[in-house]
Amino acid sequence: MRAMVLGVALLLAGCATPEYEAQLSICELIWGANLPPKYEQVVRQGYRYIEVPDGRSVCVAKTLENGDVRTVCEEDTRLVSIPYTYVETIDRNEYAREEQTEICVHNACLKRYGDPFCRPSGG
Repeated sequence: MRAMVLGVALLLAGCATPEYEAQLSICELIWGANLPPKYEQVVRQGYRYIEVPDGRSVCVAKTLENGDVRTVCEEDTRLVSIPYTYVETIDRNEYAREEQTEICVHNACLKRYGDPFCRPSGG
């Protein structure tokens, strides 16, 4: 449900009417006060990847301008994931606040314009 509400909000961002934008500002103020940010630090697990030699070599014979042949070898590598932990600050109220804001906007637009996206009847 949350993902759907956020998806609809993102879709509307590009084609929102001035009426919608005005109502959105009002609802953001209301729900920003009702569900203020609640910041928490959480420990997360991340991964970084490094290349390490895998013990194999790839050799290629190259002919130089003077006609000499030289063999060039390069070590083959493989990717290895290295786990690490990090601390991230998150807002526990963010999704609920965004969801309530969108509900607020749609209800107000529906009541005022008969359309949940604040499109005036002439448009």
